[in-house]
Amino acid sequence: MFFSDELPRFVYFFPRILWPFIQLSRPYHVSNVLAASLSGLILASNHADIGFWFLVYGFGTFLILGAGATFNDIVDRTIDAKYLKTMSRPIPSGRVSLNVSIAYFLLQLLLAFGCWLLLPIDAKIISLAILELVLLYPLSKRYTNYAQFVLGVVSNLQVFMGYYMLEHKIDIPVIALYSCMSLIIVMADSVYEYREYFANKNPNIKSTAFAWGKNGKVRLFLIALLYFGLMMLLGIQKHFNGMFFCAALISFMRIFCIIYSVDLRNSADCNDKFLQLQNSGWFIFTAILCGQV
Repeated sequence: MFFSDELPRFVYFFPRILWPFIQLSRPYHVSNVLAASLSGLILASNHADIGFWFLVYGFGTFLILGAGATFNDIVDRTIDAKYLKTMSRPIPSGRVSLNVSIAYFLLQLLLAFGCWLLLPIDAKIISLAILELVLLYPLSKRYTNYAQFVLGVVSNLQVFMGYYMLEHKIDIPVIALYSCMSLIIVMADSVYEYREYFANKNPNIKSTAFAWGKNGKVRLFLIALLYFGLMMLLGIQKHFNGMFFCAALISFMRIFCIIYSVDLRNSADCNDKFLQLQNSGWFIFTAILCGQV
């Protein structure tokens, strides 16, 4: 049996043969980025054909982020085999061969290409630039302790694409939204990295957990406060109603409680809190919907 650290509960309703492929696509991580992508769409004031763009953009985001996660596992297969937090992934555990993983990666790209063909020309150009930047994350882990920030930066660029596709501009509200979504990824992935920190203090591992050490919670609280400030800026700039600010406060308090309660020395608890933080993007999505009522 393998660790189900990146598998939501619904996966177990699927045939067992599909589990490794779903794990390769990182459904929890993709879920948060999908929330970011759709938030960028609803933040725009132009909601013409929004239902159609939700389907095209949502499906395309799911596929391209899944392809990026698969690519990450292909590139990092030898590194993943060495560490507790990643040795159960499909490739290092031997549940999926390298050739099959490559074929799965190409299949996701092919299906995402079908969605890409439906986008306006400006969105097509932006998406190509995003794809190149997404591929930077696996490389960053070899050179910096702050790869989690790189992941946050590159994972949510779809926010800009969806917003620009409808508004044809980049302004303060969408920058604030993008920053909030990026900080969620930083917090979640940093908590995840602490699974390895206390289990294997290998100086060759590069992550925020190894950069922050025992001061991790302090850094996470500061990032959470920055997140809350940016949410307030977003609401003020878009002139949202009081429901947005109430929802934003709830999302912040939830994140604050998760960080306060997490035991960074406990691998299982870090995993649970990581999964909880990964869902935070949907709280932002809900807050924006509430703010537009």
